[in-house]
Amino acid sequence: MSSLTPESSPELAKKSWFGNFINLDKEEQIFVVIKDKPLSSIKADIVHAFLSIPSLSHSVISQTSFRAEYKSSGGPSVFQKPVKFQVDISYSEGGEAHKDSGIYSVTFTLISGRYLEVLPPTLSHL
Repeated sequence: MSSLTPESSPELAKKSWFGNFINLDKEEQIFVVIKDKPLSSIKADIVHAFLSIPSLSHSVISQTSFRAEYKSSGGPSVFQKPVKFQVDISYSEGGEAHKDSGIYSVTFTLISGRYLEVLPPTLSHL
């Protein structure tokens, strides 16, 4: 008789209570392309989005990187896992002389938790 493991049986992994912990090394990323907007305006929109979400704290890592953490305020805290993610802004194209009218890529990288509560309001500001 063979023993089933989450790796050998995808169905078992789906049914496992701990199925979410199997792929912890996978970072989920969401990309947003922003055209014809200066970097200062993009950064201001991101910070404004962070400040408008209750229970979200953020820190500035560099001129174009932010780290944020969201802790849900409802329900028992024992079962709540904070959402941690990083936001990076990179210049994509348009030439160095035209950075105000080029194309920027904003990358949201999930570090831990799930985006469900925090990403839609953040993206609505961009």
